[in-house]
Amino acid sequence: MCAVLLAIVPAARAAVTFRGPADAHPWPAGTDPVPVHIENGQVLVDATLRSPSGRSVSGRLLLDTGAPGLVVRATAWNRLGLDTLVMGGGFYQIVRRPLTSVDVGSAQLTGLAIGGVTEDSLLNEGVLGLLGPSLLPDRGLVLDYARSVWAIVPPRLTVVSRDTSARGDLTRESRMRRSRAAYAPVLASEAVAVPFRLFDGGRILVDARACELDGGWCGAPLTLLLDTGSSACVLFEDVIAERVAHASAWPRLRDVPIHTMLGTSRIQATVVPSLRLTSAMPALSLPRVDAGVAPRRALPELEGTLPERVHGLLGGTFLERFRIVLDYGNQVLWLEPRPTESAHAFTRSHIGLRLEPRWGAIRVAAVLPGSPAAEAGIVEGDVVVSIDGLPLDDEDAETGESLLEGAANSEIVLVTRHDSLERVHRLRRTSRP
Repeated sequence: MCAVLLAIVPAARAAVTFRGPADAHPWPAGTDPVPVHIENGQVLVDATLRSPSGRSVSGRLLLDTGAPGLVVRATAWNRLGLDTLVMGGGFYQIVRRPLTSVDVGSAQLTGLAIGGVTEDSLLNEGVLGLLGPSLLPDRGLVLDYARSVWAIVPPRLTVVSRDTSARGDLTRESRMRRSRAAYAPVLASEAVAVPFRLFDGGRILVDARACELDGGWCGAPLTLLLDTGSSACVLFEDVIAERVAHASAWPRLRDVPIHTMLGTSRIQATVVPSLRLTSAMPALSLPRVDAGVAPRRALPELEGTLPERVHGLLGGTFLERFRIVLDYGNQVLWLEPRPTESAHAFTRSHIGLRLEPRWGAIRVAAVLPGSPAAEAGIVEGDVVVSIDGLPLDDEDAETGESLLEGAANSEIVLVTRHDSLERVHRLRRTSRP
């Protein structure tokens, strides 16, 4: 999510050179795979910024599709010393120099100018700023949440027929064919194409609808900003009443943390039964998507900067369930579904629960019908406070899953919280199916 910038200059495109070999993954020749850190649904990359004065700063950059180029915190800007005084003929002027390079992994991005400076207080400790992937418009960008890697991929040279509309623009079908041909080595057959609209600053807009699980009802069309800088999807409050009438029946939690580059905010949260990307070809639906409900003023810098009204953000709670290939050149986003656990893996808990970190706590992700957990009245979204007396925090999902297992017919004690009410459950594990 982009912050209000204190200073903005036109963004420059980056030239890329590669200084290290690719990893063991069979990437196409010339690919640079960069390790990333997935923290609270956000994507962070280790980076070093170097200035012509010989100064440098190191830290992490937030990979943010909503960012207008490269934005840094004020202290980093001051340390780099990019402004220089040029004198001659009785006058002087301040010249702002571009960075010598931005080093991320084994890739070296050159020719970048800093597009904005933001207050230190808006960024977490150790975060230098934001890196907008649109600075690399001639490369394919693969974001693999499961492997914690961001790969910068050169396009494959191909010849594709040029179908155009009456205005001479490439049709969506033609753009998808060109994109598939250019990045075929990194695109799985099941990857779904999502043509998007691209605006100044590299901002990406896609079309969506919020629907019920059975598909019997869908809300009005939504325009969502693709935002890898937001840990969750967000719908603006005014949109709920106007375009998503059924949302009043969805579960709602208050005072839930959401992480953006603006820091951690506490907002209302809900679960969208099904979020459908209508701009995908074919349309793509994802069930049970966590979403925040936020006032529109949460993104004040968006107002007036896009040619159409934005209704919310397509953030981490949707994106991290896919392997993403982003092609700015052809304006196509590819979403490859990540494999899901089998039904047998679901029932290995023995009491019929699956857990996951969600909204700053360990919560029930699903309940097996007819299981001891279901009979005890535990429902999806309940917070698991402790298991057999061991408190859980938002980093303990794997620990919690392991504690659920045990000998058949043995007893387990769970403390759960639904809204503000805590309950103690004494359950007996069933045998493994």
